[in-house]
Amino acid sequence: MMNKSFLELLEETGYFQVHGNISEKTIEKQLKRHPECVDEWISYSEDKRSDSGYYIKREGKIYIIGYLDKQGKIQILEKTNNAVKACAIFIIKEVEDIRLRQQNKVKE
Repeated sequence: MMNKSFLELLEETGYFQVHGNISEKTIEKQLKRHPECVDEWISYSEDKRSDSGYYIKREGKIYIIGYLDKQGKIQILEKTNNAVKACAIFIIKEVEDIRLRQQNKVKE
């Protein structure tokens, strides 16, 4: 099996063409149908190896969504005890960050 980057997976799904139709609520609705995916997204976030970006982490029963900038400054965006909502927030932030970075590369 061939490993693919997150960017390649987003390109294959057609996300870049339909991103305007996908919202946090759209993702939350799908996660409610597949709550087992929440832990997979948290694992993905914990395993990211980058110097900046969005993250989700669990502290007890609270889920924290934040952003780590290149200077190491942390910005907490949301805290909630709702795992599905937290995960939806993280996913939309993460995929939009990837989409916008790719869009900016294409413009250069």
